[in-house]
Amino acid sequence: MVKKIAAILFIASIAGFAQNSPIMISGSCLSPVTVQIKFTNYQTVAPPSPLVSADSVGLWYKAGALPPSPSQSNFIKYYTLQQMLSRGSVFADTITVPQLAAGDSMCGFMNAVLWSDKTTSSFSAGNGCLVLMRDTFPIPNDLIISGVYVPDDTAWINLDNLASIDTSRIDTIGIWYGLVNDSANFGDNSSCRWVSARDVIQAGIRYKLAIVNPIFNIVEKTVYAAVVCKGKNDRMSPVNKTSFIVGKPRPVNPVNLFAKTLSAARIMLSWNNIAGTGAERLIIWYRPFLPVPLVYDVSALGLDSVVPSVADTQITVSGLLEKARYYFGAQIYKGGLWSYITDSASASDSTDPACCGQGVSGKGAHPIKPYVNVARTIEGVAVFCGDYGRGEVSAAVYSARGQEIARMNNSENGRNMMTWNFTDRNGNHAKNGIYLMEIKAGSTIITQRIILTR
Repeated sequence: MVKKIAAILFIASIAGFAQNSPIMISGSCLSPVTVQIKFTNYQTVAPPSPLVSADSVGLWYKAGALPPSPSQSNFIKYYTLQQMLSRGSVFADTITVPQLAAGDSMCGFMNAVLWSDKTTSSFSAGNGCLVLMRDTFPIPNDLIISGVYVPDDTAWINLDNLASIDTSRIDTIGIWYGLVNDSANFGDNSSCRWVSARDVIQAGIRYKLAIVNPIFNIVEKTVYAAVVCKGKNDRMSPVNKTSFIVGKPRPVNPVNLFAKTLSAARIMLSWNNIAGTGAERLIIWYRPFLPVPLVYDVSALGLDSVVPSVADTQITVSGLLEKARYYFGAQIYKGGLWSYITDSASASDSTDPACCGQGVSGKGAHPIKPYVNVARTIEGVAVFCGDYGRGEVSAAVYSARGQEIARMNNSENGRNMMTWNFTDRNGNHAKNGIYLMEIKAGSTIITQRIILTR
């Protein structure tokens, strides 16, 4: 019987087509290799003539499109009309097909009636169906990612809006963090954590991932974080990103340093009284010919230093080279951390007798650096104005949309430091986000990017 049917199918493919089939089919994907096909309307099959009867109904498939003809398609199987009629008005069968190649997402199916005169009904779009075998729809990502520093060496990455996760389509959640830039690499297992979508939802309102890094206890750093959703169809959602500041803030350097040559081997250093600033220690680094870098750690440079008392306001450095320009940089120790050496805490003078007493400080000591210094503090963002005169320095804070949030200048109370305390003009707390601070010092304009997180 099998050989006879195979012969009929082969002959039918040569003999040609006759009359369209009234049978309609629909399909649904059960797995990447199994499909359920449903046949309907087979009760209305009518032979093309009294001499011809319906022998069977055949099913063909093609990857990515409807089968155009038997010779351009893959034959699956046949069903007798009596077999279909015995099931009532709907005949369903589960069939197996080869797994699709990477570029395809649909299988096309077509049915046709095999008549007793060895002809086949025509292939028509009305007799076929396309079945989506792979979910190709984009995966959404409505998760809200944020971060917060927890002293001393820990940070939390938080995920909110967990109710937006559709576990019927989303399989896992990828959480990445880095300390260099926001180029999220979800394939790097050292900086990325993949978590089951169901486990994330079970966290309740917020999912929290702890990051522990000893460097957070040493210096302020920007942590970049990102989250992505991976679908059960292996598609990735858009990436949502954030950044936030971690680590202990270094103390503000309150020193305004000045240098004055006394002789060919001695330079006197003087500075403002810092006894009331909370500074615990003071150190002044120096070397000839090259400026002292504006960093917090110069221990590896082999510089000379003097260590005056916090209560002092001047010290004389002796035993210097003749006819050499010396550069000095001061920093304080407070709360377990050393401050940065700033422009205003830098000074320079020459032991050349011709230049005696012509010392410079601030921008003269660091001609390649902007004179105004900006630092993050607990109270806000501090702007050191160095030795600029009253009213010569102003600063404006703008939102990411260009809206002015706050404005200040150094004429207030005659101070040489301005601070934006994260409030707007009305005294309301500024929202988390990115802000730009534009500082005008004389003819110099400096723009500082500020990322505010709480």
